[in-house]
Order: sequence, then C-alpha cells, then structure tokens
Amino acid sequence: MYAAVPGGCPNSDPAFQLTPAGLCGYDFNLVAADEAETANQGLFAKGTFQITDTWDFTGNASINRAKSFGRYAPALNDFALIIPNDNPFLQNEDIVQLGGPFGGTAGEVGIPDEELYQVLLYHRFASLGNRDNFTDANVYDISGIFSGNVFGQVDASAGARYNEYKYFENGRFYLLRPAAQTGLDNGTYDFRDPNATPDAAANFKATTSRESTWITREAFADVQFPLLDLNGGQAKMLVGWEYREEDYEDLYDAASEAGQIGGSSGNSAGLDRRVRAYFAEAFFPVLDNLELSAAVRRDNYSDFGDATSPKVSVRYQPISPLTLRASWGEGFRAPTLDFLSQKPAFSAEPVTNDQAECEFEGFIWDESTATCRDENGNVQAVQINATRIANPDLGAEDSEQYSIGFAYDVTSWFDFSLDYYNIALSDRIDVFTPEEILDAIRVGDPVPEAFTITRGPTGRIQDLRFGFTNSGELDTSGLDFEANFRFGLGEFGNVTSMLRYVYILEYKIDNGRDQIGDPGAPDTRIQGATEWKISDFSVVWNFQVIGDQAQTVNAGGVRSGHIPTYVTHDFQVSYFAPWNGQITVGAINAFGKEPDARSAADGRDYNFSLYDQYGAQPYIRYTQRF
Repeated sequence: MYAAVPGGCPNSDPAFQLTPAGLCGYDFNLVAADEAETANQGLFAKGTFQITDTWDFTGNASINRAKSFGRYAPALNDFALIIPNDNPFLQNEDIVQLGGPFGGTAGEVGIPDEELYQVLLYHRFASLGNRDNFTDANVYDISGIFSGNVFGQVDASAGARYNEYKYFENGRFYLLRPAAQTGLDNGTYDFRDPNATPDAAANFKATTSRESTWITREAFADVQFPLLDLNGGQAKMLVGWEYREEDYEDLYDAASEAGQIGGSSGNSAGLDRRVRAYFAEAFFPVLDNLELSAAVRRDNYSDFGDATSPKVSVRYQPISPLTLRASWGEGFRAPTLDFLSQKPAFSAEPVTNDQAECEFEGFIWDESTATCRDENGNVQAVQINATRIANPDLGAEDSEQYSIGFAYDVTSWFDFSLDYYNIALSDRIDVFTPEEILDAIRVGDPVPEAFTITRGPTGRIQDLRFGFTNSGELDTSGLDFEANFRFGLGEFGNVTSMLRYVYILEYKIDNGRDQIGDPGAPDTRIQGATEWKISDFSVVWNFQVIGDQAQTVNAGGVRSGHIPTYVTHDFQVSYFAPWNGQITVGAINAFGKEPDARSAADGRDYNFSLYDQYGAQPYIRYTQRF
C-alpha cells in the first residue's frame, strides 16, 4: 500500500516538500555538500648515485596524503520497512491510499488484515542528522633504476617499483535498518514526524567503515642498441620486458556488506592479477629530413588473456621550419579489478523512462517519447532502487587511432602545431545504465542475462541489477591546436606562454547520432599557461575553458536549453632561494568559480563527471634540491 499523511509534510524541516503525487519528498540538495572540505599533503625525494663512469642508480620516493570531508542529507531506508497494523501511529483517518490493487481508501475499508496487504514505509530519518563522511587516502611509491652502457654501444636499464594505495573511509549518522524496523514494530518511533520521538531515533544510528588497499609491484628492463647506418644517421632498436603484480582488496564493515545500512552504497571487492609484457621499438632516420619508427607490445594478463599493440609513425621536414607528422596504432584497456570483483551493491539511480515510477511520483508519462515529464513538459527524472553488480566475464576494450598534422616554427619566439586525430573504440567498457536497460527492453534489444528487473504488485521497480559490460563502438575525432610564445623583456625578465585548443568534431556511439553539444559533451576545451620569470621569482597564470553545451536532449535528439562556457583561473608565485630551495604559494580556481546549476545531473546539483565543486583551493609547496 502506498500512502501519505494528510496535510503533506507536518515536520518543520524546510527540506521536506510535497511531490506532485502528494507524497512527502525531501530536497537533499538543501543540506548536502558532497565534498565540503579537502586537504592534500605530499613529500617527494629523488636522488642519483654515480656508481662508475658508465653506470648510475636513480632512486625515487614519494608519499601523498589526501583527506576529505563530505556532508550528505539524512539517511533513508533504501528498501521499504513494514509498519505493523497495530502501530499506534497508523490510524485509519491518517492514511490516504494513493493507488494499488486494493481499491477505496483506508478510511472507507478500515485497516485490512495482514493477508491482504502490508503498509510499506519509505522514509527520510531526518532526526539522525546529516550523514558525514571522512576519508583518508595515502599513496606510497618507491622505485629504483640502474642505467648505464655496455660495450660502448648498448644502453641498458633495469629497475623495480613498489606502489601502495591505502584508503580509509568512516561514515557517521547512517541508518541501521533492523533497529528502525524494531522502532516501528514496538511503536516507539513516530514515522509521521521524524523529530517527534528523538530518543527512539537515537537507537537507529550506525557508523560505517571502509578500508581499501591496492598494491602494485613492478620489475622492468630494456636495452637499446644500433642496427645499421642510414642516410639520415644510425638506426636504433630498443627491446624490453615488464612484469607487474596487482593485489586489490576493498573491505566494507559487516553491516554494510549485509545490506543493513540505510543511505549507504558500495560493497566489498577483491582480486589479484599478474601481467607480463614484451616490447620492441625501432627508429629509422631514412634521410636527413625523413624519420620512420615502429613499435609493438605484447601483454599477457593472468585473468583475461593476451593483447598485441602495434604502432607506426613518420616524421618529414620538407623545409627547415615545417615538420609534417603522422601515426597509426592499436591499443587496449584491461578492465580494472574492482569492475571484475565487486559484490552486489545498492545504488539509487535516476531514470526518466519508466511509466510506473513516473506516474507514482505524480508526473506525466509521455507515451510518444517514452519519457517522464512535469506539468511544463520538461523531462523529469525519478529515483529507483538498483543494485550494481560485477561482471567477471568483462573483456578488454580495443582501440584503433591515427593522427596527421604539422608543426611550424614561424619565428624564434613563436611556433604552432595542428593535428587531426581519429579514435575508434570497440568492445568498449561502459556501464549499462538502468535507463539504457529499460530502453533496450522496451524496443526488444538484447540485455545481459544478469541484468534483471524485479517489480512489485503495482509495477514499480523494486530492484534493477546493472553494471559494466563490453558494449558497442565509440568513434570520435577532433582537431588539436597548440601555440607557444617566448618573449624577452630585458631587465624585466622573460615571458613564456602556451595555448592549447582542442575542438571535438564527432562523438558517436554505435554509428548513431553525433552527441557533441549534448549535456556533458562540449565541443571545446582550451588550456593556457603563462609564466613570467624575473630575478629569483616566477609568476604563473593558468586558465582552463570547458565549452558550452545544451541543457537537455529531447526525443529525436533535439537539444534545448543552454549551459554556458565554464572558465577557471589558477595562479602561482615561486621564490628560488640561494640554497637550491623553492617556495611556492598558489591557488587552483582562484576566483572560486562554481559549475552552472543548469548542468545538474545524476541527483547532483552539477555535472560531477565534467566539473568539480571544490571552489578556490589555495596551497603551499616547498622543494629542496641537493
């Protein structure tokens, strides 16, 4: 039975608001802060030891720590709780039935017996307070490389690396669902007003924890030797070998693993793999102004098999200031261990294309476009309960790419380059989202067998299982322009400046319509970097531009609305001390530019995959060279 309390939202909390269907909803954006605070610390050391005249050892070590605090709206029970028929707060006159197979209202027919139906509660436990998450991520990295020369002509190197990523997360004020059910069973919690029975609600609080470790151990070696003499110089070849071990473990607390925590998501995972790779690269200076190179790499993964990646390139300089270049290659991307091993995890997912969910929330179902809309005709998303699952059969993503372009040295103080690139991904690793699954089922397209939908008596989705899969082909192409400027200012120092402009020409999935200009897919990216050096000081100004895009895409791919261009500025000042030390102070996004609210997506108040909402991020750094 789906019901609402007469009078809408009796609680004084302004975040509680009536939905079009008369349900008491909660505007979590009023209190959520996502990542309200971040802090980063790092220490890096590098040293080189000369062993002999021809051999040396280089060591690198670094420690980085990132801490963050996030605040989210009060916890909710992601899956329905049951209100017993004898609950003292469940009164006939207080319940209005909103639909379902039973007919009439509770006031007319009385409380039916348990064989007919159960009263289900979907509830925001506001009295628990906002959920607070604290994270602490640490990265430790150490490597050593021996390099030198053998027989006067062969350059060789060998080394090893150890990298450990350690992540801790603690959450406060989450919901312990069994305790909340007990509060409903014994009638001590007033579900009509979350703040009316604070003593009972205090027993529902839960603390969550997560500990994740990702360890990588590597060993590698290569040798480079001459092949033959050509008109443009000496041809050379490099051959090498790599070995890598990856051990991954991501552990959640027992209550979260068992699905007993409300308002939480994620679940434990863990897997390991071993990777061996062999590679070779050859360089041929055919003429003084013509160079060819070819490379091939063979990877063997313990969990999904082998892959070969070839590449060829050519560089031609018909006149001194002009260089023509082109390349072609193939590649692959292996699925990461978390994609392959994560246990089923709850996830609240937005959908716009399910009729039962749309109408339950009081919105209008547009049959012609199979979309949910509000009274003004705007596409409306509603949240469903879903479960993200791993795909142990996930395979590698293959790619083929080529590029062609030129570089031109106009003067001693100005040069520029322009390249065209084309990339095709096949068997791409991508999330088969709940919306995509619903669309595929509606039109009769195949859906992986593990991705199932469970619906209740009224047709509402109780659970939709989704996850990563190898799906289709992505084709994209674009232009990459870069210009460099160098100016001498005499006694006022020197200025160098770089401008990079990337214009995306095409972005198509499975040869469908071009998605450039859609929400989250701007056609323009610009980066600029300018540095002024004078005496012992350096002043840097960087800027980044993300182009504009449409706000929504309607039926037939028609775009509407506008999300404006997004520009941020970074500043940095450095002092180079006489003792080989460097003191740097700066700020990322110095003016605190925020993403436009019209980019809101996936339940957040901005497009999380395109922008960040950290605001201004000041920092200080010290570097010492010996």
